[in-house]
Amino acid sequence: MGDAHLHWHINQRKYGDLGSYGNKGRGPVWWYPMEKMYSNETCPSEEQLKELKEKLLTGLNKLD
Repeated sequence: MGDAHLHWHINQRKYGDLGSYGNKGRGPVWWYPMEKMYSNETCPSEEQLKELKEKLLTGLNKLD
């Protein structure tokens, strides 16, 4: 933990994803209740994760 490093937390967002939480449904992800954030209902499917990974890798490869 003493080495300098960079890391990201990547959260896919869409308009109104906080529902009735936050400021009229808008705000940082940590305003959404933890038990809802980590429920199976809000977890992406394997196919969605695969698509997200491909998009992320495509974007990162453009940085080379």
